[in-house]
Amino acid sequence: MCRCDVGFGGSNCSSNPMNRTMIQMSNTSSSFTLGVSSSQSNNNSSNSNNNNNSNNNTMTPLFTVHIDSINEVITTSFDMNKTVKMMKLDNIPPNISYSNQSSEYVYYMMQTNLENGAIIIEEIYQFTKEYNFSFAGQTQNYQPGITKLSISIINWPFLNVNDSLILLLHTSFSSSSSPSSPSSSSSLQEMSYNATKMGSYMTFKMKKYTLHEELMPYAMLDGHPHSIHFAYLGSGVAAIQIPHFWGKAVID
Repeated sequence: MCRCDVGFGGSNCSSNPMNRTMIQMSNTSSSFTLGVSSSQSNNNSSNSNNNNNSNNNTMTPLFTVHIDSINEVITTSFDMNKTVKMMKLDNIPPNISYSNQSSEYVYYMMQTNLENGAIIIEEIYQFTKEYNFSFAGQTQNYQPGITKLSISIINWPFLNVNDSLILLLHTSFSSSSSPSSPSSSSSLQEMSYNATKMGSYMTFKMKKYTLHEELMPYAMLDGHPHSIHFAYLGSGVAAIQIPHFWGKAVID
């Protein structure tokens, strides 16, 4: 297990997560917004992987993350032109959403029921204390100020056992006037994309704030760890390929 020094986080332990950032879930789509507490928006803290909860303050939104679509493709192809079934999620409101708080993190959940019978669950953990989280046989160390997103796909009705899914995860700049309706992703200043055996890493910048996204190279398929693949498509969109599964797939 890798562990960053106290006060730092991210894929290379160079980020200094802010404790004054916030999360807002959308009630119109499968998305959530990362922002900064407006009461402290003039603070010069440099950047934020992610955030801590501050429910008593208003939020100036910065970045919105949402699932754009889930696409079933023929065999293990990473070619979107071989899509045999596509489900768009950007305009589907969640059926269930709630949040609660423990001593280590604030927990958010959104569940979206698709018309093909599949269920999508997004779980967001906003860490307030240092926490070790185990997934797919690996343990990750999370410092206060880091946010973790977990996505579950349940009961996807595959057309063929050799098909796989490609999930498109979209990150965009969110205007303060409408946090649930992100503006064009061209507002993002893309800093870098790097793929290694340990995962894929994307870094975006908006004004003085930096968002680091780390995508783990493994998933849990029907309760068993399995490697998965990524591709960065540009304009803030990451493609995550998930092999066939029977009941449930979880990516972290």
